[in-house]
Formats: sequence, structure tokens, C-alpha cells
Amino acid sequence: MEQKINTYEAMFLVPSGQPASEAMCEPIKTILERYGAEILRLDHWDERRLAYKIRTHKHGNFILGYFRLDPSKIVEIEHDCGLSEDIIRVQILRRDKLSAEDIEYEFGLTASMPQRMDFEDDDTPPPPTEVVDTDETEEAEEEADSEEEESAEEDTAEDTAEEPSEETGDEPEENDQDEERPEGTI
Repeated sequence: MEQKINTYEAMFLVPSGQPASEAMCEPIKTILERYGAEILRLDHWDERRLAYKIRTHKHGNFILGYFRLDPSKIVEIEHDCGLSEDIIRVQILRRDKLSAEDIEYEFGLTASMPQRMDFEDDDTPPPPTEVVDTDETEEAEEEADSEEEESAEEDTAEDTAEEPSEETGDEPEENDQDEERPEGTI
């Protein structure tokens, strides 16, 4: 019975702070060699600030690797990477139609990618999103406040007026509860 061997691409996230890229790759090489993987390429790709903390890590180094392996051992490799304290995360993809020239070409592309700018890491503030003239906004607020006061004064004047209603011609109703009546009368 012949074993089927596939080509895989993997991105490993390891903690930052290790100076040499060879030292960062050692735990990954150990795991891959334990399961008999043929390592085609394994190199440091980039160090980045993470979008959120992962196991108390704010920064991480990404290791990009290509290897050939029996597909039944991928789950075991992912499991071992999850248990390792030297590897934060791993993503493994099957890349069957990838030749050695394609691997070298992809490594060349990733090495020449422009670096992403992080405003949080340096002192340069991000550009403002909207410019607001404070004089115009203060004038608009004062106009809105004066209009509200005028409409509130008109509302209270209408409520307190006791004039006959123009629509029905009836006299305004008097409040029976305010009048004092002698006891025994209704």
C-alpha cells in the first residue's frame, strides 16, 4: 500500500523576543521532523503587532513554511503545535500543485512586500477624520436654543389662556375641584 504525500503551506505564529530567526524555527522543525515531514522551506516572514492579545502576547513573529507529508499526520501536527508553548497559532493549507519554483517565487513576493504602518507603535498621530469650525457650531447651537425657548413660551401662553374656544364657541371649563362647597351639596 502506497502512502499519499501532499505539499502543505503553513503559517506559524511564535512569540516575539527571540533574536535569531533560526532559533524561532527550531520548535517548528522539531515537530515537523517528529512526524516525518520533508521540509521544503521554513523561514521567518515578519514580526507584527497582533490585533488582539493571544495568550498574553501582543506581538508575534510569523514563520512561513512549506513541507511534504502524509495527510493523516496533519491533525497530529496541529495538535502538537497547540500544546507547544513556543507556538502561539498555526494555519496549515494543502498546496498540491505547488512546485519548488513556485515556492521560491512566493518567498520572493513576501520578502518584497511593503511594511504596514502602525501609528500605535510610533509617535505620529493618525490624520484627522473631519475638520469642524467651532465658531459655526456655537452659532448654530445658540440659534437652536433660542428657537426652543420661543416655542416653549408660546406653548405655555396657549395653555394658560382662558378664552372661549373659536371652533365651538363654548366657554372654558371651570375646575370644580378648586371651588369650596358647603358640605352636603353636590
